[in-house]
Amino acid sequence: MARGAAAGFLAMAVLHVNNLRDREQDAAAGKRTLAVRIGQLPSRILYTVFVLVPFGILVFFVLFYELAPYVFFVLFATVPAILIVMTARTAREYVTALKLTLLTALAYGVGLGAALAFSLAIGIPAVV
Repeated sequence: MARGAAAGFLAMAVLHVNNLRDREQDAAAGKRTLAVRIGQLPSRILYTVFVLVPFGILVFFVLFYELAPYVFFVLFATVPAILIVMTARTAREYVTALKLTLLTALAYGVGLGAALAFSLAIGIPAVV
């Protein structure tokens, strides 16, 4: 269940950064997306929460699977995405953040899946 929650938060981060990119046009068109309703700064903070919560969930897996800490290397793509979103002024910057967020989601999912599978495959018992 925790793996699904982590994937869900990363999916919400992808959708939210896309809404942030279109926030001004959506407001002008009368669309009521979350980014339009709560404003620019709260939306940027919410994106940061969405993208960092999976790493909080990862702490749980680190306690039980020896290879799970390697997934924290995905933060090398996540931190630049957060910095871009927090300072973005153009749609192009948001597109870059969107690409980095998608990379984060893919690397997190593949990395965590591999860490769990290889921990079990090579006989590393779950630490209990």
